[in-house]
Amino acid sequence: MKRYLRKDIFLVVMAYSLIMLVLACVEFSVSTGDPNILLLEDFSTGIKGWNIWENADGSGVSYFQGGLAFVINTPQYDYISLPKGSFTDLRVEVTANKIVGPDDNDYGIICRYQDAQNYYAFLVTSDGYFGLLKVKDGEYLIMNGEGTLVASDAIRKGSDLNQLKADCIGSVLTFSVNENKLAEVVDTEYSTGRVGLMAGSFENPGVAVLFDNFIVFKP
Repeated sequence: MKRYLRKDIFLVVMAYSLIMLVLACVEFSVSTGDPNILLLEDFSTGIKGWNIWENADGSGVSYFQGGLAFVINTPQYDYISLPKGSFTDLRVEVTANKIVGPDDNDYGIICRYQDAQNYYAFLVTSDGYFGLLKVKDGEYLIMNGEGTLVASDAIRKGSDLNQLKADCIGSVLTFSVNENKLAEVVDTEYSTGRVGLMAGSFENPGVAVLFDNFIVFKP
């Protein structure tokens, strides 16, 4: 079964207009002792730096059980959370899994984020699909496959934990899941920008995803 990614980017932009003041006020700093690690967060202490919020319907982003939890209670909706800092060439790694809700969801890594309508996204779903996306002017373009999310046995389904890895090096973008390279594309649209995390719903809301061990490496 082919899966098409359809999202209402205008709702996402509205959500961001409410939280950007919060994001502008927080700071992120961490010392790892490893010169190859540019940014490290295990979320265990609730270090400031990620934009968190909760809406009236219980949806939002928050620190939860030593991770960063995304709850999406609206259909066709994405949330993004970003620490401060801009990068050019890097590798991003994170572990993530669905906590509750439908397997028809998406979650993953953001790279070279310009604003809420322009960035790259490396996403998987809890029913075993993946996509390497470019979002430009609010339009979602899946750059791997034939413009659809692609199934892969490398993705653990349901609530099982997945390790995601995104390489953004020069014009080459590479997506690996559980140490399996799933996609590599060349794109020159964005050469630098912020990094972050993203989770969303499709037709059925009530999605909750937990991220942990977010690391940005030098390539």
